[in-house]
Order: sequence, then C-alpha cells, then structure tokens
Amino acid sequence: MGNTIIGLFLPALFLSWFLIPHINNWAVKRGEYDHPGGRKVHSSPIPRLGGVAIVLPLLVLIPLCADGNCQLRGLLSGLIIIASVGLADDLGGLSAKKKFFGQILAVSAALYESSLTVAHLGDLGSGDVLIHFSVGLPLCVFAMVGIINSINLIDGLDGLAGGMAAIAFAAFGFLGLQAGNNTVAVIAFCSLGSILGFLRYNLFPARIFMGDTGSLSIGFLLAFLAMSLTQSPGVSLSPIAPLALLSLPVFDTLWVMSSRMLQGRSPFSPDKTHLHHILLSYGLSHSQVVRVMLGYTLVQAVFVLVFFRHPASGGFLWSWLLSLLFGYFVLRSGLGWSALLAKQSVFR
Repeated sequence: MGNTIIGLFLPALFLSWFLIPHINNWAVKRGEYDHPGGRKVHSSPIPRLGGVAIVLPLLVLIPLCADGNCQLRGLLSGLIIIASVGLADDLGGLSAKKKFFGQILAVSAALYESSLTVAHLGDLGSGDVLIHFSVGLPLCVFAMVGIINSINLIDGLDGLAGGMAAIAFAAFGFLGLQAGNNTVAVIAFCSLGSILGFLRYNLFPARIFMGDTGSLSIGFLLAFLAMSLTQSPGVSLSPIAPLALLSLPVFDTLWVMSSRMLQGRSPFSPDKTHLHHILLSYGLSHSQVVRVMLGYTLVQAVFVLVFFRHPASGGFLWSWLLSLLFGYFVLRSGLGWSALLAKQSVFR
C-alpha cells in the first residue's frame, strides 16, 4: 500500500505542478479572469481555471486503482459530473439552481455506484445510533452537498481553501491507513498531491485561482472521503471525526446561511459575513487570516489523529464538538485578540 500511495501522490503532485502554467496561459488567452469587486479581496484580475489542474491528475491516476472497486468507480462518476458543473460555471456562469442540481446529481451518481449511505451516527451517548436506509440516503446526499458548498464558500482568500483541503486530505489519508481503508488512503493522498502542486501558484499573492472547478471538486472529494471513512462496512470511526476536520467551513456555512435566513434573505445571497471577511475587518492582513484559519484546522487534524484512533464515548464526542463551536465563535467574535496578533511579527 505504501508503494501505491507514493506512486499516486508524486505523479499527482508533479502533474498538477506541470499543468498549472499551461492552464494559466490558456485562461489568459480566453480572458477567463476572476475580476475584483463586490466581496472579493483581490485588486486585479486573476485567471480562475486552476481547478482543472487539480482534477485532471485525479481522473488520470485514480482509474489505475479502480478495477473492481465500486467506491473508486463511484468517486470517479461523481467527480466527472461535479468538475463539469464547476467548469461550466467558470467558463460561462451557471445559476445557483443549476449548480445545486449538478451537485445533487454528482452526489447521487457517486452514492449509487458506491452503495454508500449514512448507516449510523456513532455513539452519541446511549449506544450506536443506527439509521434506516430510507432516512440515511437523503441524509447522506444532504450532508455531502452541504460539505461541497462549505468548501466553495470558504474559498475567498489566496491559499485558504486549498490549504484547508491539504490538511484535511492528509488527515483523511492517515485515518484511512489506521482504519485499514485503502480506498480512503488512495483517494486522500492522490488528492493531496494534486492540491500541493496547485498551491505553489495559489499562495498569497496568487497567480491563479481554483475557481468552481476546483472548489466544488475538492468539496466533493472531502465529502466522499468522510462518508467512506465513517459509513463503510466494518468501520468504527465516529462521524464526528470528519466533522471536526471540516468544522471551520461547515460551521461558517451554517452560521452565515442561518443568519441570512433570519434576516429574511436567501441563504445564498452574497455578503461579507464569512469568517475570513470578519477577520479581515478586525485588521488582520490577508496572510494573517489564512494562517490563523489554517492553524485552527491543523490543530483539529492533529487532535483527530491522536484521539480518534479508537471508538470514543458519546460524552467525549459531544464535549469535543462543543469545544469546536466555542473555538469558532472565539475566532468570529475577535475578543480583542486580533489587534494583538496583527502586531506580532510571527504572523506577518
């Protein structure tokens, strides 16, 4: 398995790295730019088709391991659909309804082929909570579409979504190895290679953006890994483990969308209430915000890898989930620490 992982990680890394300059030139010739304005924080047009270089290595390399593996075939089916939806939006623009329908279609295709569904919620305090198929399937679609949108919405600063995804993919890969889930390990480390190759050109100041092709595909991959890792037959990992890894984008999406609906607005209406916008408003620089949010994500990843190797009690899981919520609101409220951080050279 180690040789297989290295044999996928390194080619994905170098293929993504190699493709970015060519895709960047192609995007420039076509005039495919992400223009400044509105909620966007960049001040000049940036090519936005970098996600193509993230997806292509996966579509080339993962089929090499997919023979007879229904989960890998399911992943590829959904990935092709979701990447096509993202590319169509990057090139010509899609309505929110069409993007949402495309997400549901991609998730449904992946679940149909892989036979994944939410079968249990783990031990929430009174034993393992089992879920009937009639409830588990729509719940699985809802959860995966939610993760896809959370990654799409957090993609607002150079290197932020890519950096968070890289940390999550690495953690998922090691969790897959710990659990003996080779499918998760293969997908995670191959995806990690692709992301790292892209991040070389996406860190501040970015030379290219991933666009919806990248953010939707990354969200889909993370959602699929979360389901495979916690819902495959014979697994014992609590679903709270992937929730902890993805807590920042998930909590931020839930908070922002709920706030909009309480104000009588559409949950998809644009504004500057996401966490990265709030941190920028406190006076932190672009790079400082990214480092703070990636630092938070890295802490969660380390904690999950250390403490979630064995089934945990419901009380422990609820306590940890509450601590994640508290951490998110501490970041969001500022509590006076942001001005101090802005003055520290270590964050500059």
